[in-house]
Amino acid sequence: PAEEQKIHTQITQNSNPNYNLLVSAKQEQNPAEALNKYYEIIENAQAQNDTKIMSIAYFESGKLYDSFNSFEKALENYNAAIENTTDETNI
Repeated sequence: PAEEQKIHTQITQNSNPNYNLLVSAKQEQNPAEALNKYYEIIENAQAQNDTKIMSIAYFESGKLYDSFNSFEKALENYNAAIENTTDETNI
């Protein structure tokens, strides 16, 4: 059952355009471009009520802001990640 769940999750993730964009944002070398992608993901995820992807995108944005010592923006994004986390969200 655990292996079946893992396979189901992989299939779901690979068929989710937001997930693919999330992977692309995490690999982006330009921080401004990465943030643009994260906010695009957040907007798309909000429209689809995809709290898991939304939480991850907010969290990753927070990490980017944190790395540039923009602590207020980092905290805003970390808090948004928490607010959008559900019992089904594993970040």
